[in-house]
Amino acid sequence: MSIITLTTDLGMKDPYVPSVKGYILKRLPGASIVDISHDIPAFNIAEASYIIRNCYREFPSDTIHLISIDSNYDPVRFIGVKTADGVFFAHDNGIISLILEGENPDAIICLAHKNEDAVFPMKKILAEAAVKLAGGASFESLGEKMDSYSQLANFLPMQEDNTLRGTVIHIDVFGNAVTNIPRSLFEKFGKQRKPTVYVTPRDRVTRINADYSVKRDDAGTILCLFNSNDLLEVAIHKGRASNLLGMRLGTVITVEFE
Repeated sequence: MSIITLTTDLGMKDPYVPSVKGYILKRLPGASIVDISHDIPAFNIAEASYIIRNCYREFPSDTIHLISIDSNYDPVRFIGVKTADGVFFAHDNGIISLILEGENPDAIICLAHKNEDAVFPMKKILAEAAVKLAGGASFESLGEKMDSYSQLANFLPMQEDNTLRGTVIHIDVFGNAVTNIPRSLFEKFGKQRKPTVYVTPRDRVTRINADYSVKRDDAGTILCLFNSNDLLEVAIHKGRASNLLGMRLGTVITVEFE
């Protein structure tokens, strides 16, 4: 039986997520349900896409990914997207375009549903589609074929003269700030020149660490490194960059090369 993953901005305080799980398990006893995250800030498509984009390929290729972020987006249209790495059911609000980053899917469908089901689409539309697919229905039988889905553009770092300007796109559980500056662009633009990373107007770092360690056990040391997803990250040794440096989603990070 296929694995079904859940990613939402619903949180865990309310009954919404367990209601979805119960809905699935009642129809597919023994189903394997994996929570990717329910801590996405409300309506934050960019952060949700970052999290899913950097983990979905680790799952088996027949995994079904249910995504409910900003589900009140207009128009009210829900889609299924089939790729070589899994199936995605989500609102057609552009999040799939950010997750797949230009990858051409094998098939796209518009999920059939009743108007009243859109009140709680994660359960009545997306979970229902997952139950049918995992239960043996064909992907194509779940809706009408589409040629494309809504597109959103990933925000890329600005390049000017000897400077890269990126933004914080994710704050992890340790308070580390992940930026949208990829290693490939950093190295191509830098051309082996010495970088200075201005993590705030008054705090700067002049070397890129290979990992999170420091030579001495100095709590409060600011670190810049490329994380496991090859994105530039700002961290503080035994501290939280988000708190101590006031870093938030959208905070600008400037890299100057000599």
